[in-house]
Amino acid sequence: MVSGAVIVGVLGWAGSWERVLLVPFVGLVMGLGARAGAMGSRPMVRLGEASYSLYLLHLPLWPWGMALNAATVQWPMDSWGFVVLCFGVSLGGAWAAYHYVEEPYRRALRGAPRGVRSGTTGAEGAG
Repeated sequence: MVSGAVIVGVLGWAGSWERVLLVPFVGLVMGLGARAGAMGSRPMVRLGEASYSLYLLHLPLWPWGMALNAATVQWPMDSWGFVVLCFGVSLGGAWAAYHYVEEPYRRALRGAPRGVRSGTTGAEGAG
């Protein structure tokens, strides 16, 4: 935790929210604190499973959130409502990508022959 705080302080790249949330976040990651067990709850595990899809899709889905905002509530872009709306759009897209793309391919690869998983067949790998 101390090294993270030193890096933030020396580099100065973090805003005020990042500085405030750094210590509790690191504490949760390390398993400290009264609410550390919440990280193992079913919703948090599901979020962790879909986190790679969320990482990949949050920027491409941002314009969809902006369009939804413009067509409905028209919140300013610096409002919490706008952030929650765009996060919801990204989270929904990430869940769909995980559920309908990642998981079916993962299940298919578990049943595939070994050469198919690695991209080579036995004849190519023997040569």
